[in-house]
Amino acid sequence: MIVVNITRLDSPIQARLAEALVVCAAYYATRREMLTIETERSIGRYRGDFAITVRDSRGEIVRLAIEADGKAFHDAAADARRDRELNAMGWEVCRF
Repeated sequence: MIVVNITRLDSPIQARLAEALVVCAAYYATRREMLTIETERSIGRYRGDFAITVRDSRGEIVRLAIEADGKAFHDAAADARRDRELNAMGWEVCRF
């Protein structure tokens, strides 16, 4: 089962990432694994640009938060703090 919920894209990089994620969704569909892709997802007290969850054939869940930040929104100390909090909630974080 594949669920793709792309409601709002704020930048060109987010649009490109969304295109790539749809390709990933097609791959997971062939493996019969459950994949959910959401934009603007609330994760704890944060909002992720993209949130991806995969339930594999063993029933294990993998969570990936993708952040597409431009220079105007980049703060290394705040990003590191946020990443630690998301990791503590079971999310891996990938930043562009």
